[in-house]
Amino acid sequence: MASTETPWYTDCTVLEGLECPYTEDGAEFITAVSLGNNTAMLAFMRDVTPDSDDTYTPREEWYIVSLSRYPASSIEYSRIPGPRNPEGVVGMKLVRVGDVVVAYGGRVFGPRSDPFEQHPPHWYMAVYTIATGVWENIPYEEGCMPLPAHGPTLFAVEDTLVVAGGTPSGEGRDTSYDTHEWCLSTSLSFSLSLSLSLSLYIYI
Repeated sequence: MASTETPWYTDCTVLEGLECPYTEDGAEFITAVSLGNNTAMLAFMRDVTPDSDDTYTPREEWYIVSLSRYPASSIEYSRIPGPRNPEGVVGMKLVRVGDVVVAYGGRVFGPRSDPFEQHPPHWYMAVYTIATGVWENIPYEEGCMPLPAHGPTLFAVEDTLVVAGGTPSGEGRDTSYDTHEWCLSTSLSFSLSLSLSLSLYIYI
């Protein structure tokens, strides 16, 4: 007998005809995270024309997205300043951890002629406090921070950010199975609380 209950997904609404900044040409590596109260943070890489025949200088753009349902459904995009980024890192991932948002990882664009360093991964971590709208950059500490890698897995467990795996840059580099955790301190800064080297096996 077929169920008469209404599936949850029928409550979703498609908002037609809305202009959004990432529908323009050249937007890649789109990432977003909920801030609560019908708002979200959105970031993406804006591609640009090469400076020369061998180099690109893409940039990262940051927005707050607000959803309004009444009197009519609408979405508003407000561009905001991103974190300090002197190295020009793009393609970060966003994860919400408690009352902050963490921007992690990414890559820089090197010479197109070098197949192994064309888009190398780069260390990047910045923490955005939702209540104040203030960014704090977390510097790299050799020996206790994970190596920059392509495709790490990120998720949050309560007040802890977990970063696992990824593939470091360079010819012959193997996929990493290291797992690192950061927890929120009372000052809303991030501190490295645990670093483990794990071999992860998943059976399906």
